[in-house]
Amino acid sequence: MTSTTHALFPTPVMIAPEILDNAQIAQIKTDISEMDFASNAKSSALAHSSLDMGPLNPMLQKALIPVQDKLVAFGRELFGEELNWTIKEAWVNILETGGHQAMHLHANSFISGVVYLTDSHPSANLIFQKPESHTSFVFSNFNARSELNPFTAARWQVPDIKAGDLILFPSYMMHGVAGNEGEQRISLAFNAIPDKLDSWGYSVRFNPD
Repeated sequence: MTSTTHALFPTPVMIAPEILDNAQIAQIKTDISEMDFASNAKSSALAHSSLDMGPLNPMLQKALIPVQDKLVAFGRELFGEELNWTIKEAWVNILETGGHQAMHLHANSFISGVVYLTDSHPSANLIFQKPESHTSFVFSNFNARSELNPFTAARWQVPDIKAGDLILFPSYMMHGVAGNEGEQRISLAFNAIPDKLDSWGYSVRFNPD
């Protein structure tokens, strides 16, 4: 009989191309040009706008309207039920040549996303890191002979990303950017929460305000 290997409990990451068209991207880039930006603490070539907490200002709210349907679909993949989702905060990232973003995760949210307003150089594509082991000791087998596959790899880099593309992922996923070897990269990031979660009668409701 033939043996089978099952990929148990995979982590979903959604890549939705061309969420925004060229006209929408141009308008958003014009609108964000009036924002104030501050340098990242770990990379002076990375700047962020201030965190816009919900309810979002009209400009960002309008920019993220095309995301909503994908957010609901991804939420169904993540929780097995169609839920009402609210984007509770959003901000703009500007990554210059030579900039990087340290590995991090997003607290107090369930789905995080990035909409790209420019093309991304392959070096600046988002990297996801495999969660650390829950045991006290970790030993791996990374060497010149070992082959990388979904079970052995510790990191995965998003493939080709263009302006207008959207990435959605669980907020607990560690992610970052190794280093931008290309031109300026601009992205709109956000966090989202559902209106409620229900586990056999043990339910919690979330207020985005």
